[in-house]
Amino acid sequence: MRFNARSKRPGSEIDLTALWVNPIRKTLQVLHRFEDAALIAMFSAALGLALLQIVLRNGFDMGFLWLESLLKIQVLWLALQGAMIGAREAKHIRIDLLMRWLPTAIADALARALSLFSCLICGLGAYAGSELVAFERMDGLMAFGSVPIWLCQLILPLAFGVMAIRFGIQVMFPVS
Repeated sequence: MRFNARSKRPGSEIDLTALWVNPIRKTLQVLHRFEDAALIAMFSAALGLALLQIVLRNGFDMGFLWLESLLKIQVLWLALQGAMIGAREAKHIRIDLLMRWLPTAIADALARALSLFSCLICGLGAYAGSELVAFERMDGLMAFGSVPIWLCQLILPLAFGVMAIRFGIQVMFPVS
């Protein structure tokens, strides 16, 4: 959509779509970079801590008691961060055997239906995750040290919520 502020001046057209699309695109790029950096940082920390634990156990007959629990939680976070990025880039696990041979219109409709189904399932996962976090917060249990278990489980509603939004967007704008 173009708006001509003054028709007498050449080149005075303003692209109204660019006024709101570009800031959204830049914001999404920043969020995607943050997501990627968080995944890299979590993976590096998990790898470093696991190696430290191995060296301490095998070399010095000692180790940190809480580290095993932390590493299990980091694996959960890594898996869900990877799933969020997979959904973002439409490189998640999917079965598209029939899509290659179907006519384009039917394949597009099927892709939208599958994205809607994924959106609903992830929405249910986000709801269940938020319920779990709420119950664990009420219980007041600790994961390790003074870190509450509900804090470690926050990735569940967050990741499933983000994936639900991304699949919802793919319903409207299918990825080929």
